[in-house]
Amino acid sequence: MAKEVKLIRSDFEKAAGDYFEATHELSKINAEKALKMQLIEKEYEEQIRVEQTKLEVSESTMSKYAKDNKDLLLTTKSKSAQVGRVVFSFRSGKPKLVLLGETKWEDVTAKAKELLPDYVRQIDDLEKDKILKDADALKEKLEAIGVKVASEEVLSFKLKD
Repeated sequence: MAKEVKLIRSDFEKAAGDYFEATHELSKINAEKALKMQLIEKEYEEQIRVEQTKLEVSESTMSKYAKDNKDLLLTTKSKSAQVGRVVFSFRSGKPKLVLLGETKWEDVTAKAKELLPDYVRQIDDLEKDKILKDADALKEKLEAIGVKVASEEVLSFKLKD
């Protein structure tokens, strides 16, 4: 078992100096890296914009045609096919509830409380923010329910300007 070494003030001061130097060097390295990354991004910016536009236009054209001509494109029972090197498919998404007409979710929930009460959630949740705000006045009651207000101590280091 390793013997624990007791640190002295000079160890702390050396570590503080090392911390300062490492922080300073990391700042310089990150600034240099950011500058180089900006130059690289600038170099390829136009090419990327052109290809992204081409991709969006192509996808929009394929999507419109495929939706309008699904029966022509899918001649078998398969839900996918290939055109050149592009495979496209029609897949059903995960089932979800969709509002009918001008209905709002609040109206649906209200009607469901009457017609489908087993499908409406009843949520009990502690208002922690409100309790923290009124903590002094609630001290005894908080202990009675099994909680207390506490702050965690956090040690941090930062460089002084």
